[in-house]
Amino acid sequence: MGGKKITAPQAVVGIFVIIAMATAAYAIRPFVAGEVDVASASATAKDPMQVIYEKVAIDAIAHYRIVKQNGSPADACASVLPVTSAFLQAKDHAKYKVWKQIQKNECAAAGLPNL
Repeated sequence: MGGKKITAPQAVVGIFVIIAMATAAYAIRPFVAGEVDVASASATAKDPMQVIYEKVAIDAIAHYRIVKQNGSPADACASVLPVTSAFLQAKDHAKYKVWKQIQKNECAAAGLPNL
C-alpha cells in the first residue's frame, strides 16, 4: 500500500478536527431535529446558546480587566468592545447598556472617539 505517510502532529490535528465536528454536530442536533423551538429557546435560562453567550461575555470581561490593569487607556478602550459585543449578541439589554457606558468612558479617557 503506497501513499503519503501521516506524521504524528497531522494525526493529532485530524483527530482534533473529528472530535470538534462531532461535538458541534451533537450541540446543534436538537435544533436541526426540531426538538427545540428556536423562538422559545432564547427565552429559557437553559438554552445552550445563551449559556455560551454568557461564557463569552465572562471571558471578555476577564480580558478587559487584565488589559485595564496592565495596558494603556487606548488598550482599555479597545478591550471593552468585545464585552459590549458579547452582551449585544446575548440580547442582554441591561448589561449592554452598562458596558456601552463603560466603553464610552474608557474611550473618552484615552482621547479616542467612542467606537
